Amino acid sequence: MPARLAIRKCIHFTRLAAFLILIFCTEFSFSQLSLDTASTPKELAIMLLGTNSNLTLKDVRCHGAKQSIGKFTTPSTKIMSKGFILSTGNVFDAKGPYVVKDFGTQTSKLVDADLAKLAAGTTYDAVIFEIYFIPLSDSISFNYFFASNEYPEYVDKGVNDVFGFFLYDDETNIKKNLAVFGSSDLPITVNNINDLRNSEYYIENMLWNGSNIQKFKNDKDAEELSATFNFSGMTTLLHAGSKVIPNRKYHLKIAIADVGDRIYDSAVFLEAGSFKSSEAITLDTSIKVVQSVLNKAEITALLNKDTLMSKVLNIEFLLNSSELKGDNSLKILGQVQQVLKQNPEIKLKVYGHTDNTGDSTYNKKLSLNRAETVAAFLFSKGIEKTRVSCFGLGDTKPIASNNTEEGKAKNRRVEFVFYKSK
Repeated sequence: MPARLAIRKCIHFTRLAAFLILIFCTEFSFSQLSLDTASTPKELAIMLLGTNSNLTLKDVRCHGAKQSIGKFTTPSTKIMSKGFILSTGNVFDAKGPYVVKDFGTQTSKLVDADLAKLAAGTTYDAVIFEIYFIPLSDSISFNYFFASNEYPEYVDKGVNDVFGFFLYDDETNIKKNLAVFGSSDLPITVNNINDLRNSEYYIENMLWNGSNIQKFKNDKDAEELSATFNFSGMTTLLHAGSKVIPNRKYHLKIAIADVGDRIYDSAVFLEAGSFKSSEAITLDTSIKVVQSVLNKAEITALLNKDTLMSKVLNIEFLLNSSELKGDNSLKILGQVQQVLKQNPEIKLKVYGHTDNTGDSTYNKKLSLNRAETVAAFLFSKGIEKTRVSCFGLGDTKPIASNNTEEGKAKNRRVEFVFYKSK
């Protein structure tokens, strides 16, 4: 029997044994990761854009092994419910439960110079997905996470699996990598995000076996990850974005590769419907961010200098609702209404934001509903509807880490951008 076939049979029986152990010993139910490679590259790109992306799709190109790219769905995982996956191995090997460590599949011999430069090593089994598009607003963004079977034993061992999101301005041929984190522009690799380095972005997966039964009882999130994804570690949900020039031609090169050897696989998961173009909150460098409603000096500056002013005000809502909470929120909105009433030249944009708890599509809807609640209050007090516009950005524009409750609280906010009408 060929060695690889023997390994696959061993994995099959190990998974079956793990499943039977937990079925007979526990009352667990778990989500299934569904995968297929039948979609065309264009179909995958359309799924990534979703509806109302504010992007014009021009072309899609794909390079690498067919079994290394596909779409996925899972009914309940908190990280991501559907999207498409690029893997350095076979995408079907990503399906949980996570029962065997250190497993991978060799696919193509494709290499990539951009990735080799990022990882400072030789690349193997590369897969490349390119989307050619025209943004209609001044920023683009999308959500993703990275997973690998190089974790945790092979950190700093010369097998620094890597991926990149290379954004090309097709008019200037300038490119930059969007697969970075923090303020240092570090590329996202096994060596840069792990249990020892930048660990706030790292999630260790637990083996799906009998010894972890008690741990799963006490940690449902860990149970779900182990049941869903066959990787030993992964990043948290991450966000990529960039300022762009509206109506200019760009293309996004999404690429991933093994580094150092071809033994163990890594993958990047991109969230369906998350790739879009929108108006950036930081509209220009003249925006002044303050924490209270406009005072007389600020109003004068706003009217005389055509300055934009962004304010994060303490507007509270009921949990998981767009219903206003507390007299203080009504008091603040009353002050906003007075500013608009007394200064008819001033207009307002209201941006709703959430933390990353829950599905991103739901978060965007909730954030828009909250912005619209604010606008409805102002309309009820006599402010013309033409002077207030609403935007729901969901969890796409965090101002703090979503890995702590304090950070999540900061990200659940309503931002008011005051500006002078032309």
